[in-house]
Amino acid sequence: MIDVYETATDDLGRFGAVFERDDETAYFYLLDMRKQEGKRIISAFNAKAVTDLPADTPVSIRWSSSVAAVGLFVDGALSAIFDLRIADPVGRWADLEDSHLFAVH
Repeated sequence: MIDVYETATDDLGRFGAVFERDDETAYFYLLDMRKQEGKRIISAFNAKAVTDLPADTPVSIRWSSSVAAVGLFVDGALSAIFDLRIADPVGRWADLEDSHLFAVH
């Protein structure tokens, strides 16, 4: 059985992100850490396509240096993103233009 769980919180502790995957589902969540537990989910992104990858595929969550976005990295590549520069951030598959948010300076 596959059971993957990754988390990351921004430097200020305001927002968090969670990725969870099992044999059949995969979700990427954006959380408001200031809210009471159980009411923290701002948005959830169905990342089911990740379940097609081998169980040992490395997964990580990284915040952009400006905390403008949080990304789900699968096998080292940016795969999904929550863009916090918009009023109601929703998760989506990342595109090439999103990569600049995570560039190392």
